[in-house]
Amino acid sequence: MTDQLDHALQHPALGLDAGYDYQPVYTGLAERDITPRIAKRRTKTPIQTDGRWVVERTNSWMNNFGKLRRNTERRRVCSEFYLALATAIIRA
Repeated sequence: MTDQLDHALQHPALGLDAGYDYQPVYTGLAERDITPRIAKRRTKTPIQTDGRWVVERTNSWMNNFGKLRRNTERRRVCSEFYLALATAIIRA
């Protein structure tokens, strides 16, 4: 385990989506001795679904629940209920 950690510290790599596929990004990473793993523009990566990253898509679905966007509940239990309800609906 420590060998993997030492390797990661000595040879860091950074994975980014296609929005960072520009020469200034590559130059900045090279100056810091960081290996870039950047998806090429106009090509889909296996981690993407329907053209969006899984996390972005899920956050977008959660934002569609207006009660979560405009949460004015004072009690934490009420906020957690609305979050659990939205999550249950999305997962169904």
